[in-house]
Parts: sequence; C-alpha cells; structure tokens
Amino acid sequence: MPEIIRTSKRNKKACKPIFVYAFCSARGIALTLIILGVGAAILLNNSSFTFFIRVVIYLSLGIGALLSGYCAHRRLKGRGMVNGSVAALFYFLLFVIITVILLRFNIKINIVYILPLVLLGGITGGIISANK
Repeated sequence: MPEIIRTSKRNKKACKPIFVYAFCSARGIALTLIILGVGAAILLNNSSFTFFIRVVIYLSLGIGALLSGYCAHRRLKGRGMVNGSVAALFYFLLFVIITVILLRFNIKINIVYILPLVLLGGITGGIISANK
C-alpha cells in the first residue's frame, strides 16, 4: 500500500509541469486573441493599413509566446530558457490546434516564420522571468 501512495505522489509531481505549460499557453493564446482583435478593429477602420495585418499577426504571436515563457518560468522556478522554450512549443501546438479547428483543416500559415518567432518569444520570456 505505501508503494502505491509513493508512486501516485511521483506521478503528481511529474504531471505538474505539463499542466503549468498548458495553463501558461492558454494565457498566451488569450492575449494573442486580444491583440488580434484590437489590431483587426484598428485595421478595419483604416483600409489603407491592410498590409499591416501580417505584422499584427506576428507581433501578437511573439507577445503571446513571451507571456507563456514568462508565466511558465514564474510558476516552475527552474531553467528560464528551457521552461520558456517548452512553454512556447505548447503555445505553438495550441495555436495550430485552434487554427485547424476554426479553419476546418484548411490551414495556411507560414510555420517556417512562426515557429522560430514563437520559440524566440518563449525563450525571451523565460530569460526575462529568470533575471527578474
């Protein structure tokens, strides 16, 4: 009986980072959606600024990943660069899943540009959190 209790405690401890990464990624996605909504409202009123839509998308993705990395390191208290990059990968996967669901498997995003941007944002957020 004590062995089962010890194993379940180990499993709880091992699952904690996964939940933290998922929670922080969800916070980053929420911030991304807010920034995209504000950017869309601004661009909707000014039709001459329609070429800025890619800039708004990439900026919102970078800031959302930065928040994910920052939040993950604050909660886990470990290596900032590693926590930030793993949180950014969770953020990226969550973003791709949401995009696929909303667009009904018709995904046309530039993963070549978005993945390094998201990783850089997450790593930067983790480093900023570690040095604060």
